[in-house]
Amino acid sequence: MKNTDAERGDIVLSRQVSIFCWHVIGEVARATQRPELLPLLQRAGVREAIDAHDIAVHLFCEPSRQAAAQRLLDIACGLGLLQPLPEPGAQSPRRRSYSLTELGQDALQRQQVFVPEYACWRLWASDDPLLECPVLLVEPFEEPRARQDVYSKEPPAHEKIPTWLNQALRKTITPPGNKEALRIELLEKNLQPQKTEATLIATWDVDQSCLQLHGNLGGTPIDTPSDAPQLSAQAVWQGLLQSAGMLDDWDDQARALKRSFDSSSDAERNSLRGDLRVPAPELAELGSFDDLRIARVALTPRSHDDAQRWARWRLLEHVNHYASSERFNTWTVEAYAPFLSFELSAPRRKDLAEQTWLRRENSRATTLWHLVAAEDWGL
Repeated sequence: MKNTDAERGDIVLSRQVSIFCWHVIGEVARATQRPELLPLLQRAGVREAIDAHDIAVHLFCEPSRQAAAQRLLDIACGLGLLQPLPEPGAQSPRRRSYSLTELGQDALQRQQVFVPEYACWRLWASDDPLLECPVLLVEPFEEPRARQDVYSKEPPAHEKIPTWLNQALRKTITPPGNKEALRIELLEKNLQPQKTEATLIATWDVDQSCLQLHGNLGGTPIDTPSDAPQLSAQAVWQGLLQSAGMLDDWDDQARALKRSFDSSSDAERNSLRGDLRVPAPELAELGSFDDLRIARVALTPRSHDDAQRWARWRLLEHVNHYASSERFNTWTVEAYAPFLSFELSAPRRKDLAEQTWLRRENSRATTLWHLVAAEDWGL
């Protein structure tokens, strides 16, 4: 949902993601179409238990085909889609009943079946806390021939599976590099680290609640959305203010950043908006990001004196023609309107003309003339 708050522009955080690449041996199940199994799962989804006789009758329309039905049940069990139900007493395996597993329910919902393959893989991953799933890409890898191993200068190094990667095992994931669902069922205990060219930038649009990954993993281009962190825009905003050391400068009631008159620019005094720059902002549990600029942050005077000077300056900026009584009243209302909560006293035209004349060395000639002339002529 797009940010509709008026106090600032959108918050977009970005940084380069840390990347690890390993050669691994393990079992990876990839989603495939298995049209012969989906009717079986659908049948199991509407009944508490199915058996070979039930499948032969309702799917094959032929009670005598229980052997073929049992083979399908065995395949589904082997893939973890069905599980046999315990039955009292010794019974023939062909009369055994089966129920749908959680993996089978997921396959039925996806209309895809995860088929495992034990092989060598190249696995790309990241421990960046921005990412909900640490796995970035899993692709088949052909092991080098024995002769190449013999002539290699150094034996390959090995690493243990890190805890953060272990948390992704045996879960249905969709890595951004694969763009299709898979499950890493098993990894052997040793991972072989690889040095490859890879760059990945994470861009988090906080107000839109979306995370985009862009880069390249060893020749595989990455440009895909990912799940954004479950952190509200307001919480991020508070964290950024704290990171910038400006948490006490935020006026929560006015929904604006407190700014002194002297430290504000002409553009900020006119618009009551300013850009907030936060070098290397850091958010708790999410780490640091690239230097940040947030456009059009609402500003408010830091003190009553700042508000008085700010409003007077805005009034003088409005004086671009002869300050007749009617014009002067309109300009005064417009200049002082943003500062009503400070209960300021607006100057009379006569007083402002006299003050401007006394400070004429620091006043614009046209402003001085438009005020003094209008007062002298009684416009």
